[in-house]
Amino acid sequence: MKCFNHSIMKFLSISVLFIATQGFALSDEANEGKEFYIEANCAKCHGALPNFDPKNNKAKDIAGIESWVRACDGALSIGWFPEEQTSVAKYLNESHYKFEK
Repeated sequence: MKCFNHSIMKFLSISVLFIATQGFALSDEANEGKEFYIEANCAKCHGALPNFDPKNNKAKDIAGIESWVRACDGALSIGWFPEEQTSVAKYLNESHYKFEK
């Protein structure tokens, strides 16, 4: 019986861990955006996670994030295509802002 209980507890622990980590998974497009964000060294200006606190930012929705991404792209002459800008905005939303889609 002790072995049976141990197996159930192990299964439940793994299941909870799996379910919990699925909430943090990024979509394919957001993963692509993350690569662009890293490649362009956006963190140089934007710093760490606290910079993306939705309560303290000017972006109020996904369109606002996209607008800021376009502005940074233009101001810094990064050269992203529109679909790349969208993927960066999706990355920022999924990883930091969490606005409804």
